[in-house]
Amino acid sequence: MAPHIVALAGSLRAGSFNRKLARLGADALARAGASVDLVDLREVMMPLYDGDLEEQEGLPPGAVAFKARLAKAQGLWIACPEYNSSVPGTFKNAIDWASRGDEDVFAGKVVALTGASPGMYGAMRAHYHLRQIVTTLGCWALPEQLLVPRAHEAFGPDGALLNAKSSAMLEELAHALVAATAKLAPG
Repeated sequence: MAPHIVALAGSLRAGSFNRKLARLGADALARAGASVDLVDLREVMMPLYDGDLEEQEGLPPGAVAFKARLAKAQGLWIACPEYNSSVPGTFKNAIDWASRGDEDVFAGKVVALTGASPGMYGAMRAHYHLRQIVTTLGCWALPEQLLVPRAHEAFGPDGALLNAKSSAMLEELAHALVAATAKLAPG
């Protein structure tokens, strides 16, 4: 059975470079043989994490929906931007909510980290933090990653990466994630 992978961007902005990178990743994962759920964080909006709110009302509907989609996956493809040298607060908030409750939806998942940034580091500083977060949650992050610097110049009008080397790296990372998650797929 084909592994099931959730692809998502850590940005809410409609024109986000990382949303483009998540879409490209989802397409590459499908070509590599995975079933893919491309999650838009706007579909699973959540309030700021508050332990008092959780105690009073439980998980918000967006967190429940996000966790349900994560629970079905053996792997994650994350395209995360860099905000002030770290992970965007909205994305970290979604991770924090999804880590709550009785069901652990992160442990044992394989994760591919990608990121795009207009700066010259391609979200590298955020990925240091993101790798720490996902491994703390019990995920195994692939050692390979794809970072796209100068993202404002990296994508064509159709959303494709203009650099052939970056495109090849994206395909290789998708194949590596599918291979690693295939061992975890049921059946």
